[in-house]
Amino acid sequence: PPESRMPRAIFNEFKRIEKERRQAFADSKRLIKQAQVELKICQRLANSHLKKQQRTLKKEQLEQKLKQQKREQDVLKPLWQEAEMKYYETQLLVEKYDAWKQSALQSTISPKI
Repeated sequence: PPESRMPRAIFNEFKRIEKERRQAFADSKRLIKQAQVELKICQRLANSHLKKQQRTLKKEQLEQKLKQQKREQDVLKPLWQEAEMKYYETQLLVEKYDAWKQSALQSTISPKI
């Protein structure tokens, strides 16, 4: 009779629903683990990319600093050369003055006969 089969059909439906629920739970756990793995991979890639950007930025900063130093050298080089020339000119003047002073002293000290 159909009444005796009804409880069995309800039990089977309950079993089917319970099996689907367990499968869905297992799938969700698997998906969560997969998402965690993918998140770790993304974090590593992001960190790697960030480190690469930092290295690139440091490299660019060093290049800018080098260019700035080169510009400063280009500006200072002529000034340095001019200062060197003035120094040597001053040295020559000092030597001429010392020679003139020595000559003047010799002429005033030496007895005239």
